[in-house]
Amino acid sequence: MIKWTGTILIVLANVFRAFDMHMADMIATLVGAGLWSYAAWKTKDMALFAVNIISVSLMALGIYNKGIQNEI
Repeated sequence: MIKWTGTILIVLANVFRAFDMHMADMIATLVGAGLWSYAAWKTKDMALFAVNIISVSLMALGIYNKGIQNEI
């Protein structure tokens, strides 16, 4: 169930990206990749964990930076 929820969120993030909905894209990617990170950790798939934890980190940074820009 976790993998399918993560997959649906990643696909939804791609839809958001196609329609230039940048913040929604980043949030869906953050949550989807977070779920995939958890699933990868539980199954000890370190390559899958690495790519998704990097995605989570980059999306968190992007969301943070976008929030900072909106305050200026």
